[in-house]
Amino acid sequence: MKKSLFAFCLGLACLSFPGCRSENPTSDRIILKEATKTELRSFKEGDQRAFFHADLKFVNNPEGTPAKIGLHEKNEVLKEKITLREGKKVFHPFYVFPPETSSEGQSKRDVMILFDVSGSMNFTDIAPNRFEVAKNAAREVVRTFRPGDQVAVASFDSRQVKNRIDAAQFQSPSASQIDELPRPVDGNTALYSATDFALDRLNRQKQRDSSRQPILIILTDGRNDVGHRSDDPGLMTENDLSKLTGKIDQLNIQVFTIGFGQSGKDFDEDKLRQLTYPRDKNQYFPASDAESLRKALGEVREQSSNQLRFAFFPGYLDYQQLKSLSFEVEYETPSGRIIKGVMPWDCGASSGCVAKARLSGEESVAALGISIPEQENRWKKVLLLLGQLAIFSGGIAALWFLLPRLLWPSPSLPQLPRNIKKPILSKRPSPANQRGLDEELPSPREGKGRQRFEETRIYED
Repeated sequence: MKKSLFAFCLGLACLSFPGCRSENPTSDRIILKEATKTELRSFKEGDQRAFFHADLKFVNNPEGTPAKIGLHEKNEVLKEKITLREGKKVFHPFYVFPPETSSEGQSKRDVMILFDVSGSMNFTDIAPNRFEVAKNAAREVVRTFRPGDQVAVASFDSRQVKNRIDAAQFQSPSASQIDELPRPVDGNTALYSATDFALDRLNRQKQRDSSRQPILIILTDGRNDVGHRSDDPGLMTENDLSKLTGKIDQLNIQVFTIGFGQSGKDFDEDKLRQLTYPRDKNQYFPASDAESLRKALGEVREQSSNQLRFAFFPGYLDYQQLKSLSFEVEYETPSGRIIKGVMPWDCGASSGCVAKARLSGEESVAALGISIPEQENRWKKVLLLLGQLAIFSGGIAALWFLLPRLLWPSPSLPQLPRNIKKPILSKRPSPANQRGLDEELPSPREGKGRQRFEETRIYED
């Protein structure tokens, strides 16, 4: 009895002590969160099947800070480890983009770095000056991008803003891109217009090749400051901020912002957060010295690489009929841990949904292996429509012929009495014999006349 009581107490103490409890494989300490909104994509023009593309990142819950999670190296294994649910449907992606750690393919990111070269970047409060410190940090980060990534570095102040951004070339990552940045002179800060032009440039890249992941990184030490004599005409002012944030939401491109200097004094943290996408606290990074700037750029680089990217087909054959969906996603890590998340999708249109982009080349090839062929689906829809039409027509015919008979039944016809000898049919008498017949037949006026049916004589012609 004493041993049993001791064992019970020991077990209770072990459960109370965190070190004795094993880790729950379905713990929600780390969750999957959308890096961009789930996008509706089309296979080709005229094909109404609903394909979707998703970019997901790992975050600690509930803080929302980035989490590093191992990904399976083989794409075929990775596809099976991603499970999607929508209603009662359970399925896997038909294509997964190779993760950065994979040897099966190159990375596919188009990264534009907006580098502030306004006059304030010459300040020496961060030795030797802000510009040189920012260049050194950016040079280190650019070296860490993988082969296959394309990086464009665009400087901006408040002069020739669009021309500078359009002239920046996407190329293999190289430290020389940072070394070639022009030194700051005395320009102001066209932060909003530079962001607007950069988004246009990245969106063109996205439309050209939807397999590539566009990312915008903004490094600035100031607020939007335009309208001076030397500035470009028509630059976005503070009144245009809401218009710009609406465009960011619509384009669905990841945006990271880094404020370099003293928060509140040099830059406005709230405005920089509004320029991020998705709009959460972990897309914006403050940096007050060289070390914190290197750390901020490193975290941006880490977040943009440790993500799940895949395409899936939930089985809907006409995306124009859809309104909103919610997909549950699970990922099983190489260690067997289950990480969950939710991907909501909304059509966003009152009169038929529109696909945001076409499937990429690799996605299209993988989509050919989906078990519901395009032509078969069309014939099934036609046959189903014909069947419904036949059932409807049959119902109308049944109501037309049967309903009147049920409501107004027809009267029954008279029947001959049974066990009555039928009269002998005789031919109509000729005129020669008519006189003799008249003598034999009683006159209808005599007596009571015909009283019964059987007395009726029938003549044949």
